[in-house]
Amino acid sequence: MSNKQLTFSNIQTQLNLSLEVAKTVHGLMNDSIDPESFERFPQTYHWICQCFNRPSEIEIIMSAINEVAGFHGVEYAGPEIDSRFTPRFSYCNAGDTYNTTIVHDNETSDFIIGCLGDLIESLEDEDEDEDED
Repeated sequence: MSNKQLTFSNIQTQLNLSLEVAKTVHGLMNDSIDPESFERFPQTYHWICQCFNRPSEIEIIMSAINEVAGFHGVEYAGPEIDSRFTPRFSYCNAGDTYNTTIVHDNETSDFIIGCLGDLIESLEDEDEDEDED
């Protein structure tokens, strides 16, 4: 499910979140909620303050989503997409590669609700199809 289909009710249903948390996640994804708010996201705020170099906007948003939705940290996976070694996906660790989670595609700038394992497998399938041509 990509950005265009991400309503707060879809987020609530897919991730089994409360309505309030789903609305907050939706607002973070759509830039209508400030992820640096100390009152709403104190862990994210303190993490930013501890960084020597400011994290990227996506790193901050993903940290706030992780904090409010109760995931197990923000991680990165997939092939590098630029000369700065940026990984293809940023995702909230849901405890298992095939659990539904929130993923940010750093190449297309889309948020996705899905399984990281399925996304990685689809990339591998694409690579195999290209190799056959």
